[in-house]
Amino acid sequence: MNYEEYQYAIISLDEKFTAHIKRILNPAITADHIISAGSLTRLPVSQKTIVLFDARTLNVQSMECARQFKKRKRDAKFLIISDNMDPHEIRNWMRLGAVDYLTPPLDSKELLNAVQRMVDLDHSQNFNDSQVMGVFSLKGGQGVTSIATNMTDHITRLTHEKNLLMDLNLYMGHMSVLLNQKCTYTPFNLVRDLPRADEDLLLSSIEKHENGFHLLGVSDEIADAEQISREDVKSMLQVLRKVFNFIVVDLPHDFSNQTLAALDESDSILLVVQQSVPSLKSAQMAIQIFGELGYPDHKVHVVLNRYLSRNPIQHDDIEVALNKPVFMSLENNYPVMSEVFNSGQTIHSFERHSDINITFHHFAAKLIGVNPALKRMRTLKRLFSRIKGS
Repeated sequence: MNYEEYQYAIISLDEKFTAHIKRILNPAITADHIISAGSLTRLPVSQKTIVLFDARTLNVQSMECARQFKKRKRDAKFLIISDNMDPHEIRNWMRLGAVDYLTPPLDSKELLNAVQRMVDLDHSQNFNDSQVMGVFSLKGGQGVTSIATNMTDHITRLTHEKNLLMDLNLYMGHMSVLLNQKCTYTPFNLVRDLPRADEDLLLSSIEKHENGFHLLGVSDEIADAEQISREDVKSMLQVLRKVFNFIVVDLPHDFSNQTLAALDESDSILLVVQQSVPSLKSAQMAIQIFGELGYPDHKVHVVLNRYLSRNPIQHDDIEVALNKPVFMSLENNYPVMSEVFNSGQTIHSFERHSDINITFHHFAAKLIGVNPALKRMRTLKRLFSRIKGS
């Protein structure tokens, strides 16, 4: 485990206990003995400080000390050590912001595992927690699957995190065909495994594409979508959130119970449109329904696919018709996209220098709030550092 970027503050009046903790966590540790609430608030704490709070030694004052400390140090991450197993007290500590609650005596494995959980939590929060993105169009043939697939690929290239591409077209999905990858573990399997689904099971069962993202698709056989309920979809996405940083869902072209559940759970919806009257009418209907469902405006992003500059319907027309700005335009590059479809690859794998691939890169970066230029500079810096050190 690498804790180089972290510091540790031990808040305890027990010298023997503090020495025991330091032996486990050394050398990357900052140890402080805090006697009063006043001195506690002066403890320098950064976002990378993990606070081990020995509630036993501060007795009745411990909760108030921690409350005042948390009030001034909002970024502090608490790990509570207490021999009081009263559920009411544990619940109060968790409400205060404690990430974990340990009872002495502490062995090294137990403490290091607790610290690792806090580090993992911090890393996931660096990407604004897990995000679900639904790619949707009420009209078929708009390029939803292609956008979902290539966007997941570029998000993974930008974040290098555990990301998932999910096909919710349960009757007969096309994602596995598009990527030329057979999916043996499907949403139907996941629903069956929900009671025991954990990170190990999901990462070992869900196929991983050679480009680094995971793929939860359906088989090439027609399945009975009614086996999966609205509540099942909600439960699946909530379980998947615990494992994957970004989840991109390829949604059916309907408002079925499964689709509505996924739309409800999505942090953002990419509404795909093209430069045609039927496409705009279906998008207008979708936006109207989103409003009736109570979705906030910022949740829905309009994506213009297969854009042609010579088409009489332009950005301004689309924005007026939908009363929403166009979030991103993807130009029409039929020759490249046709070859990509036939190759069973992503755009980046097939033609990384094409204009459409570069556009997808910036699209993904804009969506997750990453500056692609800065990302590229950091990557080059790491590369040069490795070369220099070799």
